[in-house]
Amino acid sequence: MALETKHHFSESEKAGYVSFVNDVLAEDADLSSVLPIDPSSADLFEVVKDGVLLCKMIINCKEDAIDPGSVVAKPKNPFEQTQNHNMAIQAAQTIDGIRIVNIGPQDLITGTPHLVMGILWQIIKKTLLQQVAMNMDLDRLFQGEDGAAVRNAPPEQILLRWFNYHMREAGHHRTVTNFTEDIKDAECYAVLLRQICPEKITDADLEDCFREKDFLKRAEKVLELAERLGCRKFVTAKDIVEANPRLNLAFTAILFNTYPNLGPTAEEKARAEAQSLKDRLDAEREEALRLKGDLDTTRVELVDLSGKVKDLSLELADSLKEKNDILNAKLDLASQLADVQQDSMNLKLELDDSKKKNEDLFAQLEAELDLKLGFETQLKDTQAELENTRNAAAAEKEELEGKLADEIKAKNKYHDDLEKALADIDSINLDFENTKNDLNSQLENEVNAKNELDNLLNSTREELQQTKEAAAAKEEDLFSQLQATIGDLEATKKASAETKADLESQLATERATNEDLTKKLADKEAELQKVINDTDDEKLALLRRISQLEEELKLLKKKMRKELEAAEHEKEAMLSDAEKEKLRLLAEAEASKDQALDKVRMLLAGTQKSGWLFLQEKALLGGMKWKKRFFVLRDNYLCVYKSEDASDTKRPLGIVDCQAVRLYELEEKEIGRQFVFQVDNKKVQWNIATSKTEEMRSWMNEIRVAKKKKLGVKVVSEETAEQRRAREARESTTQASPRTPREGGAKPTAAAAASK
Repeated sequence: MALETKHHFSESEKAGYVSFVNDVLAEDADLSSVLPIDPSSADLFEVVKDGVLLCKMIINCKEDAIDPGSVVAKPKNPFEQTQNHNMAIQAAQTIDGIRIVNIGPQDLITGTPHLVMGILWQIIKKTLLQQVAMNMDLDRLFQGEDGAAVRNAPPEQILLRWFNYHMREAGHHRTVTNFTEDIKDAECYAVLLRQICPEKITDADLEDCFREKDFLKRAEKVLELAERLGCRKFVTAKDIVEANPRLNLAFTAILFNTYPNLGPTAEEKARAEAQSLKDRLDAEREEALRLKGDLDTTRVELVDLSGKVKDLSLELADSLKEKNDILNAKLDLASQLADVQQDSMNLKLELDDSKKKNEDLFAQLEAELDLKLGFETQLKDTQAELENTRNAAAAEKEELEGKLADEIKAKNKYHDDLEKALADIDSINLDFENTKNDLNSQLENEVNAKNELDNLLNSTREELQQTKEAAAAKEEDLFSQLQATIGDLEATKKASAETKADLESQLATERATNEDLTKKLADKEAELQKVINDTDDEKLALLRRISQLEEELKLLKKKMRKELEAAEHEKEAMLSDAEKEKLRLLAEAEASKDQALDKVRMLLAGTQKSGWLFLQEKALLGGMKWKKRFFVLRDNYLCVYKSEDASDTKRPLGIVDCQAVRLYELEEKEIGRQFVFQVDNKKVQWNIATSKTEEMRSWMNEIRVAKKKKLGVKVVSEETAEQRRAREARESTTQASPRTPREGGAKPTAAAAASK
């Protein structure tokens, strides 16, 4: 206010106001010659001088504040300019929230900058903030506060509540209490933009703003984000840093009007969180099933390992059998040596007989004796070697029997460990018995996987059999070599010991893995139990919230019951008023009948009625807005134009065939405006407003006459004067009740009409 007292104004504010004026009045035909205004120039103060722009801005703020037909669109002298400004000042004084003090028409005609800026800001502020209370769920913003305080809260306070609500939802520590110092660093703006539109503003964008330490550069980044949302209006980066209160308020209002929602309620969040917990619980159950599958796999592997141990025992038994076969072969060799010795004795007898018979063969006998001695030496050596082999075989047999006993003990230990592991698994299965029904569907998959593992195991067994066959062939080679040397057998024994050590190492590794899996399963069970306990706590909280909502519902029913009683009293009052209106309309019917008949006779002459009316259309900032349009009724068609000149040279903005329409008179409390009627042909619904009752009745009567008329046929009444009076009295009686449709059928609500 100090700036205005010194008759100064802000160039930034002027640029922001001019941009807003250019946006909201861009389609106004009366200002097409002067819009858009250059924000960087002083043209605004020149354009304001004729009063048209201020009147249009007031109409944009409150449509029924000024009759658009009374505005002099192109004033030709100071008197008409003064007329426009007087109308604008008087209308502005009737709008709640706009104060006009010490401002006269002459101040505006001369374009006094600080006065023009002052009144223009109040109009813009009212336009931006008038939808705040209508578009907001005030109970959530003022939760726990008195109802009267909620209803009487100023729009600026509601905007700050809305701002801080999103700051809390974002988990930010700061609170905004004004539109100056609290937002000059642009940090709160960045959080607000991320919260109201997370689809277009990401966490990376927010972090990028926070990393920028220069306030001016950060403010520019925030405005770039606002441009993504189509909300970069009023402020510049400099305005944010300099904490301009008006422009920051307007910028926040633009954000609110574009994204007024508060997001999900606490109940909706609780449902979403409960669904999230359910999903987590399902995931934990799937993890438990996976661990059970791993345990089943481990059990299968343990069974497989047990089978391998059994196979190893069988192989060891085969080795012992082969050793016995070797010993039997050595015994056969000893028998053969005994036979050789017997042959040697027989040969000695034969030599003695030969000596007696033939002395000439003595030399040969000596040779035979030498040969005999050699054989005896060889026999002794062979006997010694056989004795050594027998001793070594006995020692080896004892060693193998000891190892076999060790293997049997190890097998028994493995069997005990396996039984213990199976007992642990059975215990785990008992813990999961409650979820067994849920696992049936997945058990088939596990069975299929098990079958695949069995197939793989069979393949492995075949490979092992092939390996055993190869080992058997190799053992046959070793057996043939064993006749030559015992060392090869010792090498085979050493290889067997190494294989056994490898198997024991693998078994120890599998046992450690099994213990690790058991530990993980126990951890998962504890975690799952914790999640179940947390879910129970949240379920109790939801039940408490449901009880609170039931109490709120009871209060709401009580409130609605009171409102219904009030509505009944209001209905009785309206019926009384309708009876009075009926009597008045009966008196007016006789006076208007002659005028109606004259208009009927003029139908074939072309245009039977035209004039300026108000048509409800969609507004630029959302919602519905009344706009002044020129209507023409020709024959059976009702046409609407942007201006009177356009009715002769341009195509209409809309056209309705009156033969198919129904007419309804709408109540002020439903539509928010007096003297409104609706034209409905099932495809198009027009809500049309006039400035007084007589004008509305006149248009509705003309449309009824046009509805009855056929093109090219003159409408002539064949009724007598007495019959006509009776009919018009009935029609006037029908018009007296605003809830009775003119052409039959139920009258639609104002909400339904607006939606169509």
